[in-house]
Amino acid sequence: MNQIIFNNKSKKFIQESLLTSNKCKFCRWHSICRNGCKRYKYREKENVFCEAISKFLDYSIDSFVIIAKSLVNK
Repeated sequence: MNQIIFNNKSKKFIQESLLTSNKCKFCRWHSICRNGCKRYKYREKENVFCEAISKFLDYSIDSFVIIAKSLVNK
């Protein structure tokens, strides 16, 4: 396991995954999305699905909150 965690390829992957655009850093959904999958980043480290993810979360967040509250209350 340590070989996976501490090898140079893994370290590079993690470091590159932390790079995000300013648009992403200040997005209201950053704590949920975290800039998505590294595979789908382009242009200044922005996720190609950024707009779609944002619209989806804008539309569905109220439902997610209701579901989360019902699960906590069980």
